[in-house]
Amino acid sequence: MTNKELDELEQRAELDRATMLSGEPLKQLIALARHATGRTHTETCAHCLRPALRLCDWPLFDGKGIMTGKTCDVPLCLEHATQQGGTIFICGTKDGCITDSHDFCPEHEAKRQRLTPDDQAGA
Repeated sequence: MTNKELDELEQRAELDRATMLSGEPLKQLIALARHATGRTHTETCAHCLRPALRLCDWPLFDGKGIMTGKTCDVPLCLEHATQQGGTIFICGTKDGCITDSHDFCPEHEAKRQRLTPDDQAGA
């Protein structure tokens, strides 16, 4: 998403005071996304046109079933991200303290729900 597109979103948010799941105005969420990522733009959700404020954290595996250390990373808005557990606070980063959460895209959340507790330990 370009800066111009983000600016247009902010202007629309000013006009209609659109809100998302957190109840904060869309303009504030876009500003938070810009600050949190250190980028002047944000991606759009893979499932809609809202700003993506989360990435899917589903672990990826190689062909032998060994974790690669990478995650799905599909961009998600707050509506399409399913958060597991609470928000964690990480201090001591170059940006001071940041927050993070463990989020899944709709496809991986459906897969997670089908797993047994033993399967989830080794997802």
